[in-house]
Amino acid sequence: PQDIAHHRLQEILPAELLPQALASNRQVFDEKQALHYEQWVHFDQTAPRYMAFTKTPKLDEQGQVEFVVCTATDITNTQQAKEMLRMERDLHVALTATHSLEESLQLCLTKAIDIAQGDCGGLYLVDDDDSLHLMAHQGLPAAFIEATSMYAKTSPQAVLVQRNQPLYVNCEELGQWIDTTLLHAEGIKAMAIVPIAFQDRVIACLNVASHQKQEIDPFSRVALERLMGHLGIFLIQKQQSAAILQSQHNLEALFNTIGEFVFILDMQGRIIHVNAAVLSRLGYQAAELIGQHVLMVHPLCRHREAEGMDALRGNPGVGEDDGRVGIGHVPGGAARQQPERVDADRVGDDVDVRRAQAARGGEGVEHEAVDGISAAHRGGLDV
Repeated sequence: PQDIAHHRLQEILPAELLPQALASNRQVFDEKQALHYEQWVHFDQTAPRYMAFTKTPKLDEQGQVEFVVCTATDITNTQQAKEMLRMERDLHVALTATHSLEESLQLCLTKAIDIAQGDCGGLYLVDDDDSLHLMAHQGLPAAFIEATSMYAKTSPQAVLVQRNQPLYVNCEELGQWIDTTLLHAEGIKAMAIVPIAFQDRVIACLNVASHQKQEIDPFSRVALERLMGHLGIFLIQKQQSAAILQSQHNLEALFNTIGEFVFILDMQGRIIHVNAAVLSRLGYQAAELIGQHVLMVHPLCRHREAEGMDALRGNPGVGEDDGRVGIGHVPGGAARQQPERVDADRVGDDVDVRRAQAARGGEGVEHEAVDGISAAHRGGLDV
């Protein structure tokens, strides 16, 4: 304090702060009201600090401003925490709006470069064999991209990524792990290598670099790791969604290749889905069956018997809501507009035949059909 006492502001403040300081002082003297404002401040070669300034007038007996009390508080950590929350929110909203994996990766890379105050970078996905494949890039020439588009599992670059440790280095320091000839030729100075892992398995890697800066500042390092954690979760969700979709396709293919009649029913016994065999063999359109009760595919003369099949086994009958959904394999059914031509006895009798076959070691679709019929009866629906 003694070093700056009785000195003019022009002598002690950085040039970038002087206009704001003089203007705010004048405002407090004129309006006789306290003033508060915040701004980033650069002190010599250190990292910028976010400062909160408060200026309070001291009034004399006549109500005139005698002097102004100025306080400055370093609130960098608080401001960075707010900024981190904002970036995480913005990234989540932006990722939700993307329509493809490539678009999502490019979005994350762009945001990462902005956060690190860099000017170039790339985002790699790790294949099942632990090789690296470049999926998004920015700010780099075509020749550089071609030379760095893929790294095999045994390459120094892939081995470095599999260490699963973030690395913030300049080009000279990076030389102890990998060949930096390309980086030197491109003029890259500082670089961040951030592996992205899920349950201790590396699934991707972010590289952000700068042609100007000598290092990545501490706040940018924390921010990059936080945001890449969100990207890791997003990538896993994408992979799981793709796996679920593939399973659905596989199940649908199996569902429609089964020769038996298969009905999926709601808890009231109404049809919500049927397989291709039902449509092709009974002559219905799907829209004609969806929402109808399953009894409509039984011959009218056999409805009472069908309704009583579960009652004979001590289970709820068709149409009783016991809180379960039935999925039934039906060996026979009523063809459209000619219910009397169907051998309705197969609906009940064939169940026992198939169960006996299963007991003797029957396999394949026939065994599955018996299990499906039994499961449907246990669910309280007649099939």
